[in-house]
Amino acid sequence: MIQLERHKPEKATEEVVQHKSLVGNTNLTMLFVMLVLSVVLTLYSESIQVNDGLGFDGVFYAGIAKNFGDFPRLNIGREYVGRVLPSAIVYYSLRITNLPLTDRNIIFGFDFYKILMLSICALVWGLIADKLEIGKKGKWLGFIGLFINHNVLKCYFYYPISTDVTAFLFTFLMLYFYLAEQPVPILIVAMLGAFTWPTLLYQGMLLYVFPRQEIHFEKSNFLQRNMPAVVAVAVYLFAAAYLTDSFNKFLKGTMLAAVPLSAGIVCIYYFVCSHLIFGDRYFSSSRKLLRATDLKRVISALVLCAITLFSLSLLSSYNLPSSRSDSLVRFFFKSVVLQSLRRPAEFYIAHVIWFGPILLLTFRFFDRVVGGIRRQGWGIVLVFIMYICMSVKPTSRQSMPFFPFVVIFTVFVLNTRNLSYRFLCVFALFEIVMSKVWLLINTNFPVILFNVAGGFFSNSFYFIYGAIVVLLQIFTYVYFHLDRSFVSESKKVPG
Repeated sequence: MIQLERHKPEKATEEVVQHKSLVGNTNLTMLFVMLVLSVVLTLYSESIQVNDGLGFDGVFYAGIAKNFGDFPRLNIGREYVGRVLPSAIVYYSLRITNLPLTDRNIIFGFDFYKILMLSICALVWGLIADKLEIGKKGKWLGFIGLFINHNVLKCYFYYPISTDVTAFLFTFLMLYFYLAEQPVPILIVAMLGAFTWPTLLYQGMLLYVFPRQEIHFEKSNFLQRNMPAVVAVAVYLFAAAYLTDSFNKFLKGTMLAAVPLSAGIVCIYYFVCSHLIFGDRYFSSSRKLLRATDLKRVISALVLCAITLFSLSLLSSYNLPSSRSDSLVRFFFKSVVLQSLRRPAEFYIAHVIWFGPILLLTFRFFDRVVGGIRRQGWGIVLVFIMYICMSVKPTSRQSMPFFPFVVIFTVFVLNTRNLSYRFLCVFALFEIVMSKVWLLINTNFPVILFNVAGGFFSNSFYFIYGAIVVLLQIFTYVYFHLDRSFVSESKKVPG
């Protein structure tokens, strides 16, 4: 007995060391795989040829990078000041390395920067998985879902100059610092994010004001538990009715006959999401939310947010008169609501086509995904509500900063012990095929370019993509329904 007792701590210590080593190896392996993928795609994948390879908005970002040293004299609008950070980083990187500020070198700078950012994203994903106690198979499922898709493998490398990859990394960083309960880094990333992507400042402030803590709910009556869902649907219908006069001016190619069906699908989506988020426990949890709110954090967040927004306005030379310079509220009512009515369920079809089959798993276990999110506190819940509000817009790229939240908590609620490596390999193959990394856009530009993005593809592609998504969703449901061991294990995840 004495010998056994003496050896137990040594054995336990040895197991802990082995576990930490395994965790570290997995995280570093994911970083290495992402690094190799990024280098290969940068060297050998096609890129846009418009404006000598700078792209559309890339012309403005390259111009900022080329002339950032004379920033006060640049005539930069509010929209581009809010995306100036990556250009500034590339500018100073080229200056430090004594490389001339030519278009070719600027593209090279953005390419190198992109490789570095994506590699860090893979590493931070591993650290987030450690915080959520996600195992090795779960890490690889998350890696496949997060990085093996059209958004990363095709879009990021087809457009060499953009702010997307920086926003992608900032999303990972904010979630990691939230789970690690480090509020100050969240504020720093959020304020930097304000100069990268429009929604990052607000995402970060929510995560800062409402720190990580499990939400405890209490039961309420029928009216209370359904009121948030009813309000969400009512607001959407009011906005849709108010903006119907803007159809001809704002949207082209709208299926007018199908607008009621489109509105009905969005209403069902909002109702179900609201009901799952608040359930039968709305009012008591709201009171607890107010009691748990730290007034100092609220004040500091408001002050820093006001300073950041004032700085953005101060640095901009003018405000764009178009809808692209709208506030988040006007942006939602004008852009999100109208585009959600364009074609029935186009937003869901577009998101699966853009972000990949991982969203089929999200939809299949959506109630458990919401439950997993609620376990992390009101900060994550409120960011998720932001995503739900904006996700009905079919231009998936604009939902990109919310995408990691959805994937990570989809992986979190799945019991990956019952997912074989064969499943992961088949799933990765599906992701690669749907990423369209193999598709040569420049062979029929811009027809192919616009037919791979929601909100732009033609009616023919809408029906083709819709059929593909429906068939894959049915297959996903049947697969996991027949795998009774998986379903019984995953039910252990509390919602």
